[in-house]
Amino acid sequence: MAKKPDTSSRIADNKKAAYNYFFEERHEAGMVLHGWEVKALREGKVQLTDGYVIIKDGELFLIGCQINPLKTASTHVSPDAARIKKLLLHKEEIRRLIGKVEQKGYTLVPLNLHWKDGRVKCEIALAKGKAAGRTIAVYAETKNPYWNNQQAIANSCGTGDHPFEDAVMALLDRNNLNRKEAPIYIQSFDPDSLKYLRKAGMQAKGVQLIDGNDYNFRDGSVGYITADEWTFISGRPYSWTLAGDARTFAVMQTPAGLAEIKTYADGIGPWKPQVLAHSVVPYKDGAGLKDVNTLKDTGLIANAHKAGLVVHSFTFRSEASRLAGIFKGDPLQEYLAYYRLGIDGVFTDFTADGVKARDAYIAELKKQ
Repeated sequence: MAKKPDTSSRIADNKKAAYNYFFEERHEAGMVLHGWEVKALREGKVQLTDGYVIIKDGELFLIGCQINPLKTASTHVSPDAARIKKLLLHKEEIRRLIGKVEQKGYTLVPLNLHWKDGRVKCEIALAKGKAAGRTIAVYAETKNPYWNNQQAIANSCGTGDHPFEDAVMALLDRNNLNRKEAPIYIQSFDPDSLKYLRKAGMQAKGVQLIDGNDYNFRDGSVGYITADEWTFISGRPYSWTLAGDARTFAVMQTPAGLAEIKTYADGIGPWKPQVLAHSVVPYKDGAGLKDVNTLKDTGLIANAHKAGLVVHSFTFRSEASRLAGIFKGDPLQEYLAYYRLGIDGVFTDFTADGVKARDAYIAELKKQ
């Protein structure tokens, strides 16, 4: 077992780790950081609770560790608080850890960040999870499956026109998840894919994702067809493009569109401004997200519920640059705005903030 590192100069702790895992080995890893991140760490601007370690191409990476930039950060950089960070260990250590993770059911958990000889280190543990006594649901996204199907067909994987969806069905059946009450959702931007899955016998819950391409801060509307490459995936489902169907994702938000979705799915996953319209009043040229001062309920949640669909919106982030100006840099206020509308669920890259806001909303309800 590796020697427990000296963590006397602690920066941040993963307080949930000891509650959720048994630790068998501890290792001290170096970190590849940007200058602004080091400066922010010196001021303690970090949250490690949602962090986890992944293995990719024989290397280790820390995900979910949020380092919030200082207000004095250089204007020449664009800080990403949730940036994936590479961890550094000797190759032999990494190979041995990979072997245990892949063959023996272990996982790698970040325990803390600390200073050592003027450098930031991350203590990680080879760990096994404790029984939590609760079911963790899976939210699987197939995105736009056309590419996956074409690759499978080109490589003689499966048969027919939908080998990717057939593989999804096989996975559901093999794991006893093809049940309405199973703790899994299958979501996709492409209605043809979800329709195929339903026709093939999928009983698990399905969600139709609804994308958008741009904000219109003059009136709060969402744009779909724009003069850039994003129209290709964000303007309409790709199966519609292939079929010459000129409609956009906007049609899915109408009562008729929601009624059609109900025939093959259990819920919708709209982009946030499709639920709450973002606008600047009075409008000024060059206005951006930071200038948004008006929010308006589009009625999408109420209409979806009327059609018998749940609503899970994406994507909630905590960086001030990702928040509408009306929230004044407080991510909890954004969550609360959507919770108060009756949304059924949210997608977030910052779980702790989402849970904190949910608890605050529950407290509000108890006072009513």
